[in-house]
Amino acid sequence: MKVKVLFLLLLTGMICSTALPQEIPVLMRLKKSEQPDSLGCNVVVEVTRLTYQLIMDNKVKLWDSPMKEIQITGTSLKEIERATATLFLEQDILFIYEKWTQNKRELGSKTIGFTFSNKDSKGQEVAYGYVDYNELREAMMIAKAETNADGNYGETIAYYLSSKRYIYNLVQFNNKVVGGVSESQSIINQFKGKLDFNTVASQYYCEQ
Repeated sequence: MKVKVLFLLLLTGMICSTALPQEIPVLMRLKKSEQPDSLGCNVVVEVTRLTYQLIMDNKVKLWDSPMKEIQITGTSLKEIERATATLFLEQDILFIYEKWTQNKRELGSKTIGFTFSNKDSKGQEVAYGYVDYNELREAMMIAKAETNADGNYGETIAYYLSSKRYIYNLVQFNNKVVGGVSESQSIINQFKGKLDFNTVASQYYCEQ
């Protein structure tokens, strides 16, 4: 009898473990200048604007990298801007770290964090730092995106992130470097098929 019970427990554990969808780490690159007005808002602008405000208000932590070894204060960020003659709010590139999941009915994505960077007048990269999404989540679920004529009033920044309302390319997929725009698009098309991301969850990020 004990053997049967043990076998059933092991079998149940195997079924549960195989039922869990695999999380695929992804790094995406978004360009502010590539976001069309038809999307309703520019996610790069919105994420950058809100994050900068929260950093300056000392409500979120800016780190040197996703390893989070050195914290960069608002004062230090101002010094980086001054020394490089750049502005955090004017950056064109935003990197988003996510984990993707896939099942027969829907694709899931979980935002992990953002890396912010810019280029100076000589074209050299200026690294501002990394912010965990967990520290931004509540603010982004509340903050209404500044939409244009193609957007809907009341949609939050979190909604745009969750529903992938932006143009992006993959830099890394499943811990492997992606070799350019063509390979990125091929991977995205193969992963998505005819499905969309977070079709059920996204509705909860709109203003009720």
